[in-house]
Amino acid sequence: MESISGNNERIVKNALALYVRMFIAILVGLYTFRIVLQQLGIIDYGIYEVVGGVVSMFGFLNGTLASGTQRFLTYALGQGNKDKVRLIFSTAFNIHLLISFIVGILILSVGIYLISSKLVIPTDRLDAAYFSLCCSTVIAVLTIAQAPYTGLVVAHERMSIYAYISILDTILKLCVAILLPIGGADKLKLYAFLMVIAQTIVIISYRIYCKKSFEECRASFQINWDLAKEIGTFSGWNIIGNISNVLALQGLGIILNMFFGPVINTAQGLANKASGLCNHFIASFQSAVNPQIVKYYATGKKEEMFYLLYNNVRLSGVMILLIVVPISAEIDFLLSLWLGHYPEQTILFTRIVLVQTVIMSMYNPLVMAIYATGKMKVPNILAGGVQLLILPITYIMLLLNVALQWILIISLLPWVLAVFIDVCLLKRYIGLSISGYYRNSYMVVIPIAMVMSIMLYVLNLYMAQGWLRLICSTILSTLTGGILAYRFALTPTMRRMLVGKVMAPFKKI
Repeated sequence: MESISGNNERIVKNALALYVRMFIAILVGLYTFRIVLQQLGIIDYGIYEVVGGVVSMFGFLNGTLASGTQRFLTYALGQGNKDKVRLIFSTAFNIHLLISFIVGILILSVGIYLISSKLVIPTDRLDAAYFSLCCSTVIAVLTIAQAPYTGLVVAHERMSIYAYISILDTILKLCVAILLPIGGADKLKLYAFLMVIAQTIVIISYRIYCKKSFEECRASFQINWDLAKEIGTFSGWNIIGNISNVLALQGLGIILNMFFGPVINTAQGLANKASGLCNHFIASFQSAVNPQIVKYYATGKKEEMFYLLYNNVRLSGVMILLIVVPISAEIDFLLSLWLGHYPEQTILFTRIVLVQTVIMSMYNPLVMAIYATGKMKVPNILAGGVQLLILPITYIMLLLNVALQWILIISLLPWVLAVFIDVCLLKRYIGLSISGYYRNSYMVVIPIAMVMSIMLYVLNLYMAQGWLRLICSTILSTLTGGILAYRFALTPTMRRMLVGKVMAPFKKI
C-alpha cells in the first residue's frame, strides 16, 4: 500500500504541475503559430507544411522506435538490472543512429521526387522548398538519433526535466517566430534554418543532462544482436499499428478532398493543430505515470498495476475535459481570435477531433499496458485493421450523400472499438477486469463531461459571444469539472493528499 500511496502522490503532483506548464505551452504555441502564419504568408507556410508532410510520412517511425526503447529501458530498471540497462541503451543508440541515416536518405529521395514531379509549388519558390526539405530532414535525423536519451529520462521518471526541456522547446519556437520579422532574408529559408537550430539546442540539452545524471548513458559501438532482434520484433509489430493510424488519418483527408476539395483539408488541418496542442498536454502527464505501469508488470505486481492504470485513465479523461469542454463551447470565438478567417467546416471538425482526443487520452494508458506485456502482434493487427475500416465506410457514406457531420461522428467508432479490443486482450494477457476498467473510467468521465457541457450550454443561451462569456465559460467549466473530479475521480487517499497540499502553506502562517 505504501507504493500505491507514493504513486498517488506522484500522479496528483504531476497533474497539478504539468497542467499549469502545458497550459502556458498551449497559449505560447497558439501565439507562435499565428506569428509564423502572418510572416510566412499562406503560400510559403503551405510549402513548409507540404514539405513537412513528406517528412511526417516517416515520422511515425521515430515515435514507434522511441516507445519500444523506452519500454525495454523501463522494464530493466524495474528489475533493478543496471548492466542490462547499459546494454539496452548502447544497443538502442546504435540502432537509432543507423536508422536515422537510412530514414534521412529515404526522406530526401522521396521529397526531391515529389517536389520536382508531383507537388504544386510556384517555380520561384522551388529553391526554398528544397532548402526546407533539407532542414526538415536534418531535424528528422537528429530526432530519431536522440530517442534513446529521451527514453532514458522518462524511464528514470525525471519528469521535471522532461517538462522543463519541453518548455524550452516551446520558448525556442516562440523565439524563432519573433526573429522572422527581423530577418531580411527569404523568410521561409530563415524559418527552416532557425527550426534546425532550435531542435539542436533541445537535443543537446537532453544529452548533457543524461551524461551527467545516468551512469548507463555511455554510448559505444556495442550491440547485443539478440536484444536488437527483441527490440526490433517489438517495434516491428508496433509499426504496423502506427502505419494504420497514419493511413486512416491521411486516407480520410484524401477521400474528403475527392468530394469537397482542398478547403475541407484546410479545416481538417486546423482542427488537428488544435487537437495536437491538447494531446501534447495530456501526453506529458501520462509520460509521468507510464513508466510505473511497466515497472509494476516487470516485478509481477499486477494489482498495483491495475490500480495505477485505472487512476491514469480516469485522471487523464478528467484533465483533458478541463481543456476540451470550454474550447468546444467557445470554438467559434476562439478561432476568430486565433486566425480571423477560417473555413466554416473548421468548427465541426474541431469539435469531432476534440472528442477523439478525449477517447485517445483514455486509450493511451491501455496501449502502455500492452507495451508492458510485450505482446504486440495481435493488438496491432486487430486495432489497426479496425481503424482502417473507416476509409471504405467513409467512401460509401459519401457516395450515398450522407451529411458530413454524421460521417465524422461515425469516424469515432473505430477508436471506441480499438479501446474494447485492447481491454479484452489485457483480460486475456494479465487478467484485467473488463467491467472494472469501464466502471473506473468511462462511467466516471462521461457523466462529468455531460454535466460540464450542459452547464456551458445553458450559459451560452443567456450570454452573448465575446470575452466575458469566454472567461465565464472557462471559470464555470473549471469549477464544475474540478468539484466533480474531486468527488468522483479522485480516490479518498488522493483527496486527503490534495487537501494537505493546498492547506500546507496556510498552516505555516
